[in-house]
Amino acid sequence: PLHQTAATSAWRTSGGTVTFVGEWHTHPVGGVAPSTIDLRTWRRLAKENGRPMAFVLVVPGTWGVFLARPGLF
Repeated sequence: PLHQTAATSAWRTSGGTVTFVGEWHTHPVGGVAPSTIDLRTWRRLAKENGRPMAFVLVVPGTWGVFLARPGLF
C-alpha cells in the first residue's frame, strides 16, 4: 500500500506523465549485475515506452545505473 501511494503521488504530481516509478525485488546473491528478471523487465518496459529508460540497481554496499533502449537487446 505504501508503494502504491508513492506511485500514485508521483503520477499526480507529474500531471499524469510519470507512469513508472519502480519495481522492487530481491537478489539472493550480492553484486550489482542485472538478473534475468531485471533484463526481461527492462526489455519489456523500453519496448512498451518506445524510448530509452534508465534503471538503478541498489545492492547493500553498492549500486549501478543501466540504460535500456528499445531494440538494444
